[in-house]
Amino acid sequence: MVPSPTCSVPEYPTDLLGGEVLKYNSTYGSVINHMGQALQAGRAIDFWQPGRLVGGLLDYKIRNPGEIEDVADLVVDATQVAIDTHAGTLTPEKFKPLTRRIDYYPGIRHSKMIQDGDPTTAIASSPASSQEVATMLHSHTNGEGILLVPLGHGGITAGVLTYIHYARLSRADDSAIYPVRFSTQKKNDTEPRLNEEEIVHLRTIQKDTSHVVVFDEDCASGDTMRGATYFFNNLLGRETIPATNDGPRGEPLIGAALERAINF
Repeated sequence: MVPSPTCSVPEYPTDLLGGEVLKYNSTYGSVINHMGQALQAGRAIDFWQPGRLVGGLLDYKIRNPGEIEDVADLVVDATQVAIDTHAGTLTPEKFKPLTRRIDYYPGIRHSKMIQDGDPTTAIASSPASSQEVATMLHSHTNGEGILLVPLGHGGITAGVLTYIHYARLSRADDSAIYPVRFSTQKKNDTEPRLNEEEIVHLRTIQKDTSHVVVFDEDCASGDTMRGATYFFNNLLGRETIPATNDGPRGEPLIGAALERAINF
C-alpha cells in the first residue's frame, strides 16, 4: 500500500506585506479546495488557510443559527484539522471526514469569506511568539491539562500554534482547545458568540482540565481580553488565565503580568 501524502508544516511568511498577506475575498469552498489540492499534490498549505477553515465555520454558524447539527463537534473537527496542518500531520484520510460533514450543509461551501489586511494580527501570529507563550503557560500550570479558548478571528491561528507547542511540552493528555468568535472591532461582537450547545460543550470539557486559558493574538487596549475573561470566569465558574502573543508593549504575556499591563 502506498502511504498517504502528509502535509508539510505551513511556513510563516517572511514578508508580511504590511498585513496584506491576510487579505482574502472568496468563498469557504475555496479554502477547502486549496487545502485538499495542496495536500494531494504534496504542496505546502498556505499558513493562513487553517485559521480561515475554523473562522469561516464560526461565522457561518452565527449567521445561520440552528442549521448545523452537533455544531460544537464540527468546530472541534475543523480545529483538529488546523492542528494537524500546522503540526505537519494532516493526511487526506484525516481531511476527508471533515469535508464530508461540511458537504451535508451546501450553504457552508458557498458562504463568502472576506478578510481584511491586518498588520497587527500578522505580526502577532508569529510561531516564535506562540512558542514563548506556550512555554510561559507550561511553567505557570506545571504542565497540567488546559482548556485553551482562542478568540477569533485573529487569535485562531496563533492559538492553534500555542496549543501545539503546549501539548508538546506537557505530559498531560487532558488538554483541549475550542475557538470562539469574539471580535469587538471587526464584527462588533459585544460578548463571545456561543450557542447553548457550545456552552454545554465547554462546561463539560473544562471539568477534565486543570486550567482554562483565554487567548488572543494581540492585546493593546485590553478591552477584548477583559470582556472575554469576565465572561468565561462567569460562564465556567472558575478563574481563567489570560494570555497573548502581543501585549501592550509588543511582548508575550500571560496571567497576572498581562492583567497588570492592561489595568485589569
